[in-house]
Amino acid sequence: MLTQKRLKELLHYNPKTGVFIWKKSRGKIQAGTIANSVRPDGYIHIKLDYILYLAHRLAWFYVHGKWPNKNLDHRNRVKHHNWIKNLRNGAQQHNMQNIIKAQSNNVIGVRNVYFDKRRGTYVVSIRVHKKTKYIGAFATLKLAKAAAIKAKKKHHSFCS
Repeated sequence: MLTQKRLKELLHYNPKTGVFIWKKSRGKIQAGTIANSVRPDGYIHIKLDYILYLAHRLAWFYVHGKWPNKNLDHRNRVKHHNWIKNLRNGAQQHNMQNIIKAQSNNVIGVRNVYFDKRRGTYVVSIRVHKKTKYIGAFATLKLAKAAAIKAKKKHHSFCS
């Protein structure tokens, strides 16, 4: 298992930029070059001692000396922005609340909003402590989306 000491022997991490730099040349890798490889899903990974690690998890370990829990989150939701102030160690329910993209079965395309055909309004509801909380019905999608965002920020402190 990788130790913080070994990580710091191999790489320098800039907590303001989130960039890792190789400290020593090894094979094709030159000292002073940026250590990263972007995965197809947008996350950066780095290979250390034949094991691939996600760069945001390495950043947390580098700074805090302990591994983050399973749900390390990017505050601004950008997968390659790995500066330490952009990372937060949260629970799965926090990480899920920070998702802004609607599920694939949401025909409206806005999370926490659905269209009530009977009334002709956009209805907003969110989950709070495992219960559905009705926020309101709105005449336009724009108003419903604004209400959904406001409710999420009010009831889910983890949301940015």
